[in-house]
Amino acid sequence: METVKLRPELIGQHPEGISAAALAAAFPGEDVHTCLSGLVRAERVTRQRRAVYILAGPAEANTAARGVKPVTVRSTLTTFGMVVQSFVDQGMLPRNVIALVERPADAITDEAADCRRWRRSASRCAMSACLRAGC
Repeated sequence: METVKLRPELIGQHPEGISAAALAAAFPGEDVHTCLSGLVRAERVTRQRRAVYILAGPAEANTAARGVKPVTVRSTLTTFGMVVQSFVDQGMLPRNVIALVERPADAITDEAADCRRWRRSASRCAMSACLRAGC
């Protein structure tokens, strides 16, 4: 059995949407439903309503922040740096190139305010004198 030649362009020829039954009639004996499911998962086709499919529109702009925090990058670089350094120590690599990567800095915080906040919370602790020695 051949694979179904169902392409998003065929669905795009019907801006009002095309039913799964019409697609099944266009490809008799083929499993168009599995193909449609794959196109929906790939976000190339959208299910407008039950058994009616339309071509997916352009991807919407995602304004949410993406990526990882600086602490995650630093931690990953440290781990990779240790692995690469072990290869350098064994003589398998000439140098540790991970050490050349610039580490991202954290956002600057008001350390004095953080310290005051910590001292207020630590003053309620039974060992407050010992804890204050650290800040």
